[in-house]
Amino acid sequence: MFRPSISRRLRRRHASGAREWSRRAGWLLAMGLACSLGTAFAAGPALHLGPFDIFASANAGVEYSDNYDGAYPEEVDHSEHKDDFTFSAGFSANTGLAVRENVSLALGGSIGYEKYLYHDSDDTMTYSGTADLTVRMPPFLTLHGMAGADYSIEELEISEEEAEKEGVETETEYEYDATTGTIRKKTYRAGKSHLRHDPCLTLSYGVDGVFEVGNFTLNGAVTFTSEAYDKKDSQEGDNDEWSYSGGVHYNLTTFLGAYYTYERTETTYPKQTNSIREIENTHNLGIDGTIPWLRHPVVTWSVGVESSNTEPGERKYSWEPTYTIGASDSFAIMPNLLFAGSASWEREVKEDDISFTYDLSLSHTWGRLTQALNFTQEPEATFGSNQDTKDTTFAYTVGISDVLIKGLTLSASFQYEIEEPLGGEETSSSVEEELAAGADESAENAGSGIEYTRTISATLAHARVLTPSLSRSLSYSYSYELSNFHHHGPQQEHVVSYSLNYAF
Repeated sequence: MFRPSISRRLRRRHASGAREWSRRAGWLLAMGLACSLGTAFAAGPALHLGPFDIFASANAGVEYSDNYDGAYPEEVDHSEHKDDFTFSAGFSANTGLAVRENVSLALGGSIGYEKYLYHDSDDTMTYSGTADLTVRMPPFLTLHGMAGADYSIEELEISEEEAEKEGVETETEYEYDATTGTIRKKTYRAGKSHLRHDPCLTLSYGVDGVFEVGNFTLNGAVTFTSEAYDKKDSQEGDNDEWSYSGGVHYNLTTFLGAYYTYERTETTYPKQTNSIREIENTHNLGIDGTIPWLRHPVVTWSVGVESSNTEPGERKYSWEPTYTIGASDSFAIMPNLLFAGSASWEREVKEDDISFTYDLSLSHTWGRLTQALNFTQEPEATFGSNQDTKDTTFAYTVGISDVLIKGLTLSASFQYEIEEPLGGEETSSSVEEELAAGADESAENAGSGIEYTRTISATLAHARVLTPSLSRSLSYSYSYELSNFHHHGPQQEHVVSYSLNYAF
């Protein structure tokens, strides 16, 4: 498992990307989709272009932030403006079409521009475009193809598995999901200010298929992903990745099955010296299932063997056993009080890697009030867990709608996180390395390397429908983060925004 850095200030910067042809291809794909969707303006809830019903909207707004880079006091660059105004405008559209009874096509696109009052170098035009085609060939086969381009400066979520694979540090936020009545965990690449002002082009396309007959399932997929950051100091990590995957699964009974999966990834780093290329092949073989007589919680398990090879040209494989077990459940304690929980245990013998993680949450609704409490931990020694970091998070979110007046919403969140690096000598060495690299004295004062982070955020927003098509939003938000690794005060930010949205 990936072990986070001791200091948040020394975040490992990661970016990845493609060559110039990829950048041009992404622009053409996104602009082609966005323009084709935006040429048929008409009155009514949807625009009409041939057989397509297009749902489109335009937006414009202004935002003021008093901490543009999201920096702690000791990180502020006094030669630059700490605050800034952001002016933005954009257009987006999406559509879906059933070409035939078993063929469907979905298109989407957007284009926008952000202008900064003081930080001119961060002015950015953003765009995105997606195309999805699904072909169902009853009774056994389903095919799917997709293509997409996204050029943005927004923080994109990343899964923990992807973060571990890429070797990047992550940071987690929790927010209340009113749709499901639970807290949602959102994971980002660490370094908000770095990502916020470093536009990235992401290209992706691929095909996949599923063949099902009786208890037998066969699937396969080929995908290509390319990411490219604009700023020169991030381009060393640019990469293009091809992924080939497939597998078979056979249900022996309603609660027991056998499986085999294969995945091959080829990653190149064109901007690095010698154009580094990494190849990884992974095979998994085993049985999996559920416990049939247990309804609460739902328990899943798998026992198998895994073999991986990361050396280009090497054909030798070593099979090692793997074990996983997971449990999850959700139920209403009372009509307006919902409990949800999950736990997972995984052991990879080859890497001597054992992990155990559990997550518990309570969500409550009372009239216009919604609130939720979440607890997550990856313990140090529970069930033999030997991870490098013990991470404990407490989170509470609350939201109130129609406060005093209709359309006025108040939301707030409180989060307390403890990150405890384990391993004794390794932790001490990491602290020394960071100090040698130029970290501030807070890393030294951290002592054992345990980081305690308190985060508070609150938002007051008012939305109003001005006409059947035009709506307005005005909001104020405040964020506060305090870490024992920063001894010059907390990171604080006040943001005021005003926006208009027009739905065609």
